[in-house]
Amino acid sequence: MKLTGTIIDMTGLEAGQSKNGKDWKKRTVVIETDDDKYPKQIALECWDDVSFKVNMGDKVDVSIELSSREYNGKWYTTAKAWKLEVLGAKKDEPKSEPSEQVPDPDQSNDLPF
Repeated sequence: MKLTGTIIDMTGLEAGQSKNGKDWKKRTVVIETDDDKYPKQIALECWDDVSFKVNMGDKVDVSIELSSREYNGKWYTTAKAWKLEVLGAKKDEPKSEPSEQVPDPDQSNDLPF
């Protein structure tokens, strides 16, 4: 299943180790869908490195997997993102950090301060 939306929230990274000794990382990413009439906010579980290359405000295509399980007579559903692609970005191009502009000392500045 695919969704398109904008990232509006991200939790901090959780990490741990499974019973079999494998390390894991998890983060929850919340997107708001692009539906003009009824946009929805959806929290997605992102395991391992799925969410490491996205930032707040990015417009993304998300491939998700839904799963449900029963516990003590109640059902719980999880939305797991297995692929996040930033729209408009070139593949394998790292996001650049905003650069600080250094003023040119040769430019005259008429301000008294």
